[in-house]
Amino acid sequence: MQVSEMSKNAYLDAVNKIDDSLKSSEGRNFVVRNVSVVDARGIVPNAWILVKDGVILETGILDEDLALAINACGLRASDLSVVDGRGCFAAPGYIDLHAHGAWEHSFDDGAEGIAIARAYHMLHGTTRQVLSLITNPLDVMQENLRTVKRVMQTRPDVLGSHLEGPFLALSRKGAHDPNCLVDPTPERVEALLEAADGTLRQITLAPEREHGMEAIKRFVEAGVIPAVGHCDADYQTARAAFNSGSTLMTHMFNAMNGIHHRKPGPIPAALEDSRVTIELINDGFHVENPVLRMAFKAAAGRIAFVTDAMAATGCADGAYKLGALDVTVTGG
Repeated sequence: MQVSEMSKNAYLDAVNKIDDSLKSSEGRNFVVRNVSVVDARGIVPNAWILVKDGVILETGILDEDLALAINACGLRASDLSVVDGRGCFAAPGYIDLHAHGAWEHSFDDGAEGIAIARAYHMLHGTTRQVLSLITNPLDVMQENLRTVKRVMQTRPDVLGSHLEGPFLALSRKGAHDPNCLVDPTPERVEALLEAADGTLRQITLAPEREHGMEAIKRFVEAGVIPAVGHCDADYQTARAAFNSGSTLMTHMFNAMNGIHHRKPGPIPAALEDSRVTIELINDGFHVENPVLRMAFKAAAGRIAFVTDAMAATGCADGAYKLGALDVTVTGG
């Protein structure tokens, strides 16, 4: 059965197993054999992976090298359980900077919603995740930030929060509630920083909004990465945002003004600035392949694939919600 086709009972069982594995220290010393290891150096077939205390120590091919590695880390072969990889691929875990949920739950739905959505993404290879929180009334966003902070105390797979809003352009709001979009006044910025208490990793905002540049500088000062996105900024405003400390662009090409030969907008400003990491949703729908190729050539080494997955991810065909927007899943 495909993970995306699992019943509700099945995915709740997956949640429990993942929660148990995060809490337990048992079985953290083991060897995975008979796998093809995939990393930046290429593909190594028929390999082994040595894990101690939940951390990968070494990989290799030869049995004698495995014996030496086990001895060097102070273990004995009898201390280790052995997992047969059955010829599967073993790749580094994916870190998703931008996703909102899965399995009918969003990361705004409290600790239980986070656990369920994270289970889906964990089963698909996302071992670490920044939890994206959608635009809501400010007090709701504050409470959602506090919830993520509490969850992080027991879940090392949760890296912090990403606020997508409430400082977005009305004209590029996407699925965000227009009634909750506001300017990033100093009071609102401080309220969100206080609620997150050091766990806010990034925030998407439209730099052209009133107080936009001041907000970018304040977020940078607080250790938060401001991301340009959901905006209608002109080229000069985007450049000013990057010069003020923004080093990320949220899902480039989507929910922003496009490139025009006389009104270049924010995209060329991001492509030409080596300080800026660029999110792209490479799902075959949000951005066509020729545009992806163009982005890779223009910003080599600065592209971060994100899923921007919503609560309907992994669900059966039917009607769901994306924020306040009605969406229909058809054909998976």
